[in-house]
This record gives sequence, C-alpha cells and structure tokens, in this order.
Amino acid sequence: MITQEKKTALKTGLKLKQLANEAGITPEYLSRILRGKESASAERAQILANLANEMTRRKGYFVASDFREEEG
Repeated sequence: MITQEKKTALKTGLKLKQLANEAGITPEYLSRILRGKESASAERAQILANLANEMTRRKGYFVASDFREEEG
C-alpha cells in the first residue's frame, strides 16, 4: 500500500484526475486505491506506478505495490 509521503508527492506533482484518466480508470477508483479500500490488478498497478513516476519526474520512486495490496 502507498505511504502518506508518496500520496503527498502524487497530489503535489500532478492532478489525480489526470493520472486516473491516463491509466484508464475513474478518479473515484483511483481514490479508493490510494485510501486502501481497493487493490489494483498487478497489470494496472504497474501502469499506475509507471505513469506516476513519469508524471512526477521521479524515476523509480513509485512501484506497483504502492497501488496493490500485498498478498499473503
């Protein structure tokens, strides 16, 4: 799950609506993911991480597990 520090970086570095649109999901669904109410699929989590890194210019900062609940 994403840390508060990374949530803040996302919110200050870009518009969450833009990230959701680029990832092909609704802003509401992204909000649920960021609040830990939903877990993105492995593929969608990787897309979100890649887009977040690109949009905030923080290479490698965001990882798929930020958008996906750990299994196990």
